[in-house]
Amino acid sequence: MREEALRSLIAHHGFSMANVSYRLDDEGRVRRLSMVLRTTDKNRAANLAESLDANEAILEYRISPTSN
Repeated sequence: MREEALRSLIAHHGFSMANVSYRLDDEGRVRRLSMVLRTTDKNRAANLAESLDANEAILEYRISPTSN
């Protein structure tokens, strides 16, 4: 998934995205993105996770809440 599409998906769920970094794995076949997501509603993470689960372009993800 390209960054533009990911930003759109994340914004749709009420998050903003910051500190994006990229890494290629598996001899360049897998692009890993790392980022900080922000929202004022902690309940939005479940809906975002459901959308990520349903997206075939997403191989794996991790959502880790912080108190910042």
